[in-house]
Amino acid sequence: MTLSMKKFLTCIFIVPLLVGLAKAQTWSETTSGTRTRTTAQGTTTTSFKTRISGDTTTVVKDSTGVRIPYKVWHEKILSGGYMLHTMSMPADTGREYTLVKMTNRDLERMRLLGPPPDESGMIRTGEKLNLFKIRDIDGMTINPKDLAGKVVVLNFWFIACAPCMAEMPELNKIRMSFAADTNVVFIAIATDKQDALRDFLKDHPFTYRVVANGKNYASLYGIKAFPTNIVLDKQGRVVFHAPGYGPIYPVWIKEAITKASQSD
Repeated sequence: MTLSMKKFLTCIFIVPLLVGLAKAQTWSETTSGTRTRTTAQGTTTTSFKTRISGDTTTVVKDSTGVRIPYKVWHEKILSGGYMLHTMSMPADTGREYTLVKMTNRDLERMRLLGPPPDESGMIRTGEKLNLFKIRDIDGMTINPKDLAGKVVVLNFWFIACAPCMAEMPELNKIRMSFAADTNVVFIAIATDKQDALRDFLKDHPFTYRVVANGKNYASLYGIKAFPTNIVLDKQGRVVFHAPGYGPIYPVWIKEAITKASQSD
């Protein structure tokens, strides 16, 4: 075989390989992370871009090709730092996914992308959100007049909500990072009854001001997915609103609070 023929055959094999790699890289770049939330229909996990279905029928495997039970991979995603990855193209049917641990690059890309839009009910980014006079489980009144000129952080949750439990330690860290700032107020509105909340919080401390019996408040704002986190600036306008929980959500929440705190 001549040298020129060898070069020609080499090109034939290399070009398809490069094309395949380019497709795989392009698709993997569009995978931007997962979001888990609970509704009346149950808990689901989705991807911001690919809309991966997070139910028990989804085929998820590890790096060796062994299928992972739903309970195992779902708990990994809830714990943060993992995502479902696919090398298939969006139009493919019967896709299979691989559970992969997020790299620092993945997390940074998600941070820059920002949370997926989910405008619903009375909540609209940039608009003022009307607050109501309520009491926390310690019997202390939370009056909207007292919140004027302050950054208000709201969290809607309930005890049996898995993603709500997953984000709670991260929310506590955020609360502690602003502990010295009296102009930032953290309020957690739970749909559970007060007695149940008191028992639960004995073993699962939540440093927000916790409000019980919050179903009516959630309904007033059109909130149907849990958890839902909202950040209001000093003028009471919505600067952050996102239902569900993902590993990068605490970063977005903290950034929104910091930005709102620094604005006039």
